[in-house]
Parts: sequence; structure tokens; C-alpha cells
Amino acid sequence: MSTAIEKKFSSQIDPTLTFKAGQYFVTMQDQNGTVYHKIVSPAAVREAFTNEVVDSGWLPPETVRFGVCRFGEWFVAFIPPARYELPLEAHEGEEGAVQGVVKITAPLPGLIFFGCNYKYFVWAVKSQTFDPKAEVFHPPLPNVGMDSPTAPPGLICYGLHKPLKCRAATFMQAWKLFIETPFNNHTADGKSRKYPEDVRLMLRELAARAMYPTTSDLEELIYPVEDLNPLVPNRTLTVEKLIKTWLLDESKPSGDDLENAMLKLFEAKRQ
Repeated sequence: MSTAIEKKFSSQIDPTLTFKAGQYFVTMQDQNGTVYHKIVSPAAVREAFTNEVVDSGWLPPETVRFGVCRFGEWFVAFIPPARYELPLEAHEGEEGAVQGVVKITAPLPGLIFFGCNYKYFVWAVKSQTFDPKAEVFHPPLPNVGMDSPTAPPGLICYGLHKPLKCRAATFMQAWKLFIETPFNNHTADGKSRKYPEDVRLMLRELAARAMYPTTSDLEELIYPVEDLNPLVPNRTLTVEKLIKTWLLDESKPSGDDLENAMLKLFEAKRQ
């Protein structure tokens, strides 16, 4: 049977696979020149490509999820709560400033760092360890998108510093570039309940409290998570919902770029 089928189709013309209206079509031509079209399932197409090896390379230890979408490779990392040396744009004449930058050591909560293509996002969580069910919040840092028509919540603004395309080898380099680049007043508002106009005031306060502790416990060394603002007001958006809804939603128009797709996600969540 298989020999008869093989003889029927021309060996001079390879079958072609085309994509149209969300469906997969295989086109073949027999020895008499008759052209045949057949709809095939996504599973059959996937199986046809299983001989091609796909290797992500060694993943950074912080990575909790990895995949590939129409924008390219994507990675999700969990950054545990810790104290960081944060470079801030200095006040005029501020003591200890070097080339307009002053460094403080302040705590940050657990953070979710996400990268895809050339875009990177960061969100905060209240949990000490990674939990996909954890609610996401605005990170207590400037230079991160809030809620505007052009910058979805969490989108990192690198300014003049351009991160490399997201790959296993470059993913955490983008995090290092972000956390070590001086923070200015850009999108510093809305990130702190205590200091709604400028989250840097909160970071400075925490840094000062850690230098001169008033209690014997470690309260001065951790970020007060009750100060965080939810990513979507009056709605609970978890890490799992954020990643699955956006990345795994095959119904999104293929023409959307990364930022527009994320903007549409948050717009839907607000409604």
C-alpha cells in the first residue's frame, strides 16, 4: 500500500506546508500533475518537526519557566527578597554623590523578572519563595511602566542602555543592567502607599532605618510588603494568570508586538 502511494506522487516536487486562517495545509502533486490539498492537525505538524533538536542552553538558576512564542524565547525568573545597593539620581549638592549618583542599600521584596525578545518586565510579589499563585504588584522601583497608554505595568525602561535579546545566556545580564543603572524620577509615582508621589523616598527611608535600627529584630532589613500597590486595582492577578493569559493565549492577533499584547492584557483585566 505504501509503495503504491509513494509511486502515485511525484518525487520531483516536494510537498509544501502552508498556513492560512489559522489552519495548516499540505500541498502535494501526483505524477500526472494533479495537485492535492489536505488539512493537517497542529499535532501532526509538531510531530513532523520533532527530529530538529531544540536546546535552550544552560538556564540561570533563578529561572522558573521557559518557552518559545511568536515573539521569540521567553524566560521567567524569581528574584528572592534581598537588600540591594541601588544607585539613585542624587539631589543637587547631596553629600556622597559621585557624578550625580548616590548609592543606598535598601531591601526589595520578591520580584518576578520576565524577558522576551528585547523587552523585559519586573513585578513584585509578597511571598518569600516562588509561588505561581502569588498576586503580582507594582515593583517599588522607578523606571518601570505604571499604567499608561504606551507603557504596560512592569515594562522596564533602560534609557540609553539597551539590553541584549533575551536568551538563556543574556537573560540575567538584563536584570543586572537594570538593577545597577541609576534610577531617576521617571515613573517613580504610584509604587508606594506611604510615598505615592515618589517611591525613592521609601527606599531612602528603609536604607536609613537599616543603618540606624531601632529594634532588635530584622524589620529594618526587609521590605514592608503592605506598602506595595496591586498591579490591577480591585482585581487579583497572579503570576500564573499573568503568564498563561498573555503568553499562552493563541487568540491574540499575530500582528501585535510585545508591548501592545501586554497592554491589551491589562486593559482586559481592568474591565
